[in-house]
Amino acid sequence: MIPGINGIELCRKLRLCGSQTPILMLTAKDASQDKVLALDSGAARLEIAA
Repeated sequence: MIPGINGIELCRKLRLCGSQTPILMLTAKDASQDKVLALDSGAARLEIAA
C-alpha cells in the first residue's frame, strides 16, 4: 500500500507526466473490472497475489 494515494492514481499520474517506465502492479483484487482498470491506467503487467 502507498500512503496518501492508490496504485491506480499513481500509475495515471506517472503516465500523464510522460513516464514510460514499465509498471508492475501486485494486487489481491481479482475481479475483471479491477484488472481492466489497472491496465487502462497504464500498468504494463498485473499480478494477482494469492
